[in-house]
Amino acid sequence: MEQNELNWAVIGCGVIANEMAQGLGKMGRTLYSVANRTHDKAAKFAKMYGVKKVYDVIDEVFTDPDVDIIYITTPHNTHYKYMKKALENGKHIFVEKSITLKAQCWT
Repeated sequence: MEQNELNWAVIGCGVIANEMAQGLGKMGRTLYSVANRTHDKAAKFAKMYGVKKVYDVIDEVFTDPDVDIIYITTPHNTHYKYMKKALENGKHIFVEKSITLKAQCWT
């Protein structure tokens, strides 16, 4: 891996995750890993985009030492808990809009 390349993981396999995978592909890169509520959907996504690693459960992405940054593309009500787990494990995050459902999440 080149010094300025990051190992990207994505949580979720919806429209936004597909757009991310396609965008990286246009730059000659691929996602490193994918996590999803349903393993089968993650495996199909990985096969479609050449993703190296599929997790059996979502929580495995947070402790993978090879993941540098996690793109959270899940439904809004899950963003906060996934952001918190990622940050607690020293991961960088990129979060689909809206980042939380209400301001009280940050207090």
